Amino acid sequence: MVVLRPAMSKQPPGSGRQATIEKMLVDLIAEAPRLALMDSSEAQGVATVILNQFLVQVAILQRYADSRAIELSEITSINQRQPNASIGVS
Repeated sequence: MVVLRPAMSKQPPGSGRQATIEKMLVDLIAEAPRLALMDSSEAQGVATVILNQFLVQVAILQRYADSRAIELSEITSINQRQPNASIGVS
């Protein structure tokens, strides 16, 4: 299934024809329940895994989510994390 939506003026600029990961994550969370792509909890789980394992520009992600009126609880949990005490950093 392919769904085309008009571009939003506040979406992060892509590289050529590719959308940024920040845009894809926000759009996935926004569109998954509306289009029955997957459960909302599944979409949140995908976002959580990507945010935990890859480099994502959180400010761009948050700005785009705010423009779409999407609440990203994963961002709050990332901002409240404490550094891992088992890693010895002097």
